[in-house]
Amino acid sequence: MTPPGLIGYGLTFGVGGERTAFTDRERVAATAKRVLPDFPDPVLSLVPQAARIFDDCDVWDVPASDARVHEPTASDVPALLLTGSLDAVTPPSQARTAAETLSRSEVLEFPGLGHDLLQSSDCAPAVTVGFLENPAGGYHTSCLARVQMPVFTTG
Repeated sequence: MTPPGLIGYGLTFGVGGERTAFTDRERVAATAKRVLPDFPDPVLSLVPQAARIFDDCDVWDVPASDARVHEPTASDVPALLLTGSLDAVTPPSQARTAAETLSRSEVLEFPGLGHDLLQSSDCAPAVTVGFLENPAGGYHTSCLARVQMPVFTTG
């Protein structure tokens, strides 16, 4: 469970509202049916990650962002992109795609971790602090080698 105060609902609904303005329930349902054709419609009607995102974002009433937000950002400013190998919210593929146009970026993928790296690993905050202290490079990432994929078992 996430500790109180660590969820930014305003940020979540603000970003969600910007994104939902570029789609609708019908388009989401059609995409879900195309990708998962054997799933029943009642299951497919649940938007992945946030079943009530359209209703919640409608209440938050955030206007659509400028369409240019969908264009890649190009920059030579140092950037550290942390991702968990099991992140279903912003998967590692998105970090790698973002890095393609960030010429001074480094992508670090944490095995077996999800979206909340800073809470899930002592290594992620240490690497982040190192990057902030020395964004040009030379910060230590060796702790990443000690992050282990958890063993999954069934009963």
